[in-house]
Amino acid sequence: MKKTTIAVGLLGAASLIGVAVAQTITVPTRPNVGATDLIQIQPGGAPSGTNVYVLPKQITAQYGYYKSSPATGFTYTFGANVTKAIFVMTTTFSTGSVTLTATPNDGQEDCFFTTNIITTLTVAANTGQSIVNNAAAATAAGHQCYLYSLSNATWNRSE
Repeated sequence: MKKTTIAVGLLGAASLIGVAVAQTITVPTRPNVGATDLIQIQPGGAPSGTNVYVLPKQITAQYGYYKSSPATGFTYTFGANVTKAIFVMTTTFSTGSVTLTATPNDGQEDCFFTTNIITTLTVAANTGQSIVNNAAAATAAGHQCYLYSLSNATWNRSE
């Protein structure tokens, strides 16, 4: 009788272990993350007493855009978290000026697109930055991109 009790006890314990192993933890998900939602992170992968939160763009590098239909020559400075600019122009412009982001992330790319020609284009880096191979004009339906390198605070034309 004692052997039977021990065998039944071991069988019961084994089945409980099997149930525990078979369980899965359901992680809550959110199908759409908004631009202003905050996401909690653990710096260095270790929990700490301080909560740290970031915006989705800080994790995924998804940035905003700027779109405008200027009537004449224009001046535009890329704002924080804006990496694309579109200038919808119905005629050729004699001048246009674009200044790249003041505090970009390493590897950030600022790009702009023009629907028409800009005869004299000025592309400038922001304070404390330099720019390599900047364009002097823009073609119709043309785009230009500049890639930022934090190590030397330089924008390099990438397209």
